[in-house]
Amino acid sequence: MERDTGRLLVVKHKGSRNKDTYVRYNIPRLIAHIEWSPDSRFLVMTTVSAGGHSPWHFKAYVYGVEDGSLRYMDDVIGLVVAADFEFVGPHTAAMKIAGEGGPGVDFENPKLMTVDLTKQIAQMPQEAGKDEGILKK
Repeated sequence: MERDTGRLLVVKHKGSRNKDTYVRYNIPRLIAHIEWSPDSRFLVMTTVSAGGHSPWHFKAYVYGVEDGSLRYMDDVIGLVVAADFEFVGPHTAAMKIAGEGGPGVDFENPKLMTVDLTKQIAQMPQEAGKDEGILKK
């Protein structure tokens, strides 16, 4: 049985003299919400499990244009518990994460976390599964 996956394909246009290149990532989840930052430096997405596992958890990823990396956000900001998010600045996203409740994590009372991507992206682990190449015309 083949597992559902999301795929992120970013094309870098070099102009008519140089060949266009691409970077592609396979994400082992389905994309729930995806949005460019207002300054076009970051592409943020939340995802869901294709198998229905952990339906409360929407793993979040960010693609950084400057270094071409795809990074996993949850390890730095906390467990994302809502697919929707919004940008509240040119590169600052507001996301709902699990709150701190008693001895464990509180999924029923999420808190709003603002994430300054320019400051926090370097702390986020990079995702594997990157494929780069030249587009054939």
